[in-house]
Amino acid sequence: MKNYLVMMMTLMFISYGAAEVKHSPSEIEDGETLRAWIDTEDDVTEVSFFVCDTKSGVCYQPETRSKEENEQNSRYEFEYEVQNGVNPAYRYTLEYEDEEETKIPKLGVIYDEQEVIDIGGSLYFEVKIAEVEEENGIPTLGIFISSMIIICLSIIYKKK
Repeated sequence: MKNYLVMMMTLMFISYGAAEVKHSPSEIEDGETLRAWIDTEDDVTEVSFFVCDTKSGVCYQPETRSKEENEQNSRYEFEYEVQNGVNPAYRYTLEYEDEEETKIPKLGVIYDEQEVIDIGGSLYFEVKIAEVEEENGIPTLGIFISSMIIICLSIIYKKK
């Protein structure tokens, strides 16, 4: 029992030791710009931002930014314009001063309000696609109700 508690406490510290990783907006449409950011430790020297399409599995050229290019700031922000029906998912690779690399998201880490998916053996943060409502279309329920009214009226007037 004691070993179990120690293991659970260790997992909790590992899970919540991650820096903030977020994106905006939470749901995106074609033509909108996804803004993603990650807060890093001071010993991170470079961050790469990868975007893949969840439907096709196609991944695009990563954007890489060094600590100097980021003006010594520990928050790295990236933008991606969603177009051509792409359902984006993204991940980061952090390079440290000791030349170690870490991929974010990590397996077993809890990220608040983020869904993690697997694309080609790598983990990515999923970006929700906004439901686009038809502006000129009649909803299915409206068609059904209209049809029922017409049928009822025709039955009532046939009896007269």
